Amino acid sequence: MFLFTTLETSLSLWLSFMGNALILTFITYYHIFIERRYSPFLSTYIVFNFLFFLVAPLAQISEFNMMETPVFTHYFPFSELTFIKTNGLIATFNIVFFLFYVGCKDYIKVKKQYHLKKHLL
Repeated sequence: MFLFTTLETSLSLWLSFMGNALILTFITYYHIFIERRYSPFLSTYIVFNFLFFLVAPLAQISEFNMMETPVFTHYFPFSELTFIKTNGLIATFNIVFFLFYVGCKDYIKVKKQYHLKKHLL
């Protein structure tokens, strides 16, 4: 939350990061309180996304305010529009990933129950 309160950028860029944070927070809530089953895959996915798609870019963007021409270490120029589009793609991917994760998990559970009932009869 500290990174969001200290981020000095346009409202649209701030909202794009906040949207991704809310999506990841929902996935985390689902994983901890609803799923209640330990899934190292989903835990790793959540941590990776928080670190590499939220914390790192927010920390880098915060440093750009001090530069005359904001450029990344690898000389890629900073563009708010590029960040907003990228955040939109990341949000879309996270939503699709979550829907497939829940759908496949339920499908596997139903399939196992079907095979169990079939072998019991």
